[in-house]
Amino acid sequence: MKKTDDTVSKPNTDRFFDPPLSTPKRQPPNALIMKAGRLAGFDGRDGWPDVLSINEFSALQFPDDEADRSDLLRALWGFKWSNWLADHGVTVIRDNAPGPGVCRKSGGQLLHRYGVQPSELLQGWLGSPPVNAETTGDSHSGRLEYVLCECERRSMEQGKTFDRWNMPGKKNDLLELLKKLEPRFKNMTSVQSLDRYLKGVCTWSLRAKSNPDATPLYRELFPEARGNHGAVLENRRKA
Repeated sequence: MKKTDDTVSKPNTDRFFDPPLSTPKRQPPNALIMKAGRLAGFDGRDGWPDVLSINEFSALQFPDDEADRSDLLRALWGFKWSNWLADHGVTVIRDNAPGPGVCRKSGGQLLHRYGVQPSELLQGWLGSPPVNAETTGDSHSGRLEYVLCECERRSMEQGKTFDRWNMPGKKNDLLELLKKLEPRFKNMTSVQSLDRYLKGVCTWSLRAKSNPDATPLYRELFPEARGNHGAVLENRRKA
């Protein structure tokens, strides 16, 4: 039986988790996302896509340098990176044909492995909230990803440096922030309990023991969390 327009499922663009800590649920399109849309071929008015093809990803990483863009694409189509993308990437459909692509998580990992910092355009994409609820949700992993995205977004807005693949401070600094912001973490007592959610999401350098305390940075990024010990989002639910 041929499907009618009424039976065709449409993607759910609603957020399945709480609104951002202090920002509107949906931001109007700005110059950054509109530029990215023109380069990558999506409509910026619909928000950031959850996945990018490697061609789109390369275009956003090197929008003004065709040589660097070609070098990245050549590497990604090579045997070594093809295997990595098969294990960590996603399949995207472009022009009715499947091809390799990345989500925010694997895109951040790719840049780290390639040895470059994200461009301004990719910072915007990496720091944007996912549209599809399957990529996040109200789980520990989903809430951790959301807070890290907020760290990236707020750092960029304040002109600060935040690299989730070379995290500031120590793991306990992040845990203390999560306990203040997220109800799911407020009763977590040890870094060992947090470790299970960190793999493939963020990393600390081997010299992290000598890192300065990240608490002052997190206080600047999340002023609403100062002195809070009941989790910001839980308090909002009761309001």
